Amino acid sequence: MRNNFIPVNSFDKALAFAPSIHPNFKDDQLIKSKPYTINTQDILNPLIDSGWNIDGVAEKRKGKNGQVNQHFIKLTHPDLNLNVRFKNEGKSQLLISNKVCGSSPLNMDLGVYRQVCSNGMWGMDTAWENNISHTKRSFDNLPNIIQSTVNNVNTFMEKLNKMANVDLNEDEMNDLAERAARLRFGDDVERHIINQLLDVRRKEDADNDLYTVYNRVQEGLTKNNILINLQGKPLSGVNNIKEDIAINKQLFQLVEEYIWLLLFV
Repeated sequence: MRNNFIPVNSFDKALAFAPSIHPNFKDDQLIKSKPYTINTQDILNPLIDSGWNIDGVAEKRKGKNGQVNQHFIKLTHPDLNLNVRFKNEGKSQLLISNKVCGSSPLNMDLGVYRQVCSNGMWGMDTAWENNISHTKRSFDNLPNIIQSTVNNVNTFMEKLNKMANVDLNEDEMNDLAERAARLRFGDDVERHIINQLLDVRRKEDADNDLYTVYNRVQEGLTKNNILINLQGKPLSGVNNIKEDIAINKQLFQLVEEYIWLLLFV
């Protein structure tokens, strides 16, 4: 499936474009599921009550008959913004993904949607368990799991604000870009690809603090037609939702290392 959400602004519209969100969908489609399958709607309702808005939905189909087996829901919160140097740089974002049959854990990923370049920057606190298994224990503990997710937003935002107060020199920027490029292209990544990751593509990205450099690198690594090979051909970006989140998590781990090394060593 392409990394392409359908924009929606209400729960009713989300159901219209992604009917597999509805708890009755699996029964209507005669899909076998686990006894304690956690329905996505059970996650959405308390989040919406606490101020989160559904911004987009997507479905993944499988098999020759094209049956829907997984859905993705993107949410944002209007009051949980990222403020860097007194400017609103982005807003917190949750991505929920769930298999209709419950064969894999329900995933909740916390990130930031950066408004300047429409980047979705996904990072995880390693102490936060974001995989919710379809078991009786998880089912009974669901309210606490949701509250834990909401609480983790503040910790994530604090880390991003620390990034904005760490300035990088040229060697540090090159080291970060090279390590980031290896995440997608492997150890044999070409030097000209690494250099392009540090290109300034808009005036808002001209600073050399860790937060801004990270965004330049992240955009170049994941977006379409930004990197160009030696033959002058633009390279495709990361167009799979799971791969996009995986790369961004690894990128965020790199950045956390820099926060520790430059601030506390």
